[in-house]
Amino acid sequence: MKYYLSFLLILSFAGSTVAQGPKIDASLGYPVPIGDNFVGALYTSLIDLGGGYRFEETDLLKFGVSFNGSFLFNSANPDVTVNTYLLQPRLFAELKLEDAEMVHPAVGIGYAVMIFDVAGASNGFDVSGSGSQSGFNLNLRVAVDLSKRIFAQLQYDFIKLNIPEGIPATPFNTNINIVKPGLGYRF
Repeated sequence: MKYYLSFLLILSFAGSTVAQGPKIDASLGYPVPIGDNFVGALYTSLIDLGGGYRFEETDLLKFGVSFNGSFLFNSANPDVTVNTYLLQPRLFAELKLEDAEMVHPAVGIGYAVMIFDVAGASNGFDVSGSGSQSGFNLNLRVAVDLSKRIFAQLQYDFIKLNIPEGIPATPFNTNINIVKPGLGYRF
């Protein structure tokens, strides 16, 4: 899976160095965990950075790759801090609407990796360390042009985590829902 992630990341950035016009975009958003799951219950969001590259276009669709990186933290226990980095490479298809050219709905599929960085002590024991969980990512996005280059967007991410042994395989532990309002710029 590391090779898959590396390939998508390299393709995204390599393509951006030779692309012209509105094929490249960058976005800044605020990830809001929602729903009954461990991220929604325990984490506070800080920032989401994203980028996309459209590599193919038909009369109806634009196809591309995108990448989002989010930072969330858990400060429920004052003695332990958990910083979480969410990485989301994906492929997407964006619908071209003739009657509403300013509106750009898209659907993406990819992979999500959550990296946990724990620091602190609990009950006198050092619990510092790091770990990760990963799984399938479904992304739904609607972008609305505010000008030729600037757009507002709303994204929804559903992530289905593969969890390690010892953690109950319940929807609370495996299903993550995140809404990301934000702004973007097309290069």
